[in-house]
Amino acid sequence: MTLGVMHVGEFWIKREGEMEQMTLGQRIQMCRKRRGLSQEQLGDQMGVSRQAVSKWEQDTARPDIEKLVALAQLFELSTDELLKGIADEAEDDGTAWPIDPDAPFRGWRGRKLPYNGFQKGCRVAGCLLLGGMLIYLLTVYQSLPQTIPTHWNAAGAADAWGSRSSIWWMFLVGAVMYAGMEVLCRFPSVWNMPGNLTEGNWRSIYTTMRNTLEVTNCIMAAMFCYLALPAIYPQLPIGLPLLLFLGVYMLVFVLGMIRVYRLGKPKANK
Repeated sequence: MTLGVMHVGEFWIKREGEMEQMTLGQRIQMCRKRRGLSQEQLGDQMGVSRQAVSKWEQDTARPDIEKLVALAQLFELSTDELLKGIADEAEDDGTAWPIDPDAPFRGWRGRKLPYNGFQKGCRVAGCLLLGGMLIYLLTVYQSLPQTIPTHWNAAGAADAWGSRSSIWWMFLVGAVMYAGMEVLCRFPSVWNMPGNLTEGNWRSIYTTMRNTLEVTNCIMAAMFCYLALPAIYPQLPIGLPLLLFLGVYMLVFVLGMIRVYRLGKPKANK
């Protein structure tokens, strides 16, 4: 005997002879389309490849429990709903349901912001600068005089001196500041962003901010690498180069913040 499907509250109670229930893979695909995400975008947020998402949706592979929980959070479902069924899935026709781009930003639950190629390049450049300076300091340290300049006045002349071991403090300050900024770049969810964050602009805003932070961090690493050199070569100028480093640093940061503000500026009502 064929019975129908009763709808009670927000759940479908399926009976014998009803339409076939979706598989987990079909349900993941449906939810992904409703979020307006490609397989690659979903893979980025889950920390897996596009091929892995494709296998999930084809039911040739199954997400592990950690990924199931993350998927449920992203799709704003319970894990039970993701595994066993969603109230309106029987009515789904496969049409993509993109999120309203003007809707308020839902937050970071289940989301990630992958590093792009530009950001990775900045990180590599900063590490190369600091690593190269470390190797150079190790190479020349024994040949340094016992006393080296440690401070310079506004005219660029040395006005304080210390032991040659003090050169490590200059380098370590730069390395610690660089590492701290890189940790901050890794966790965009703790940033206090200005402007109007929406589902349509949040990714652009946070990516722009991380681009800015990575560039300024690389400039800072270069500045501290240079500041160690006048202690080795007292004839090198320090005042003008320091002003140039600071000027470029501030210019890049201000331009980045202007870009972030414009991306987050509420759209005028038409």
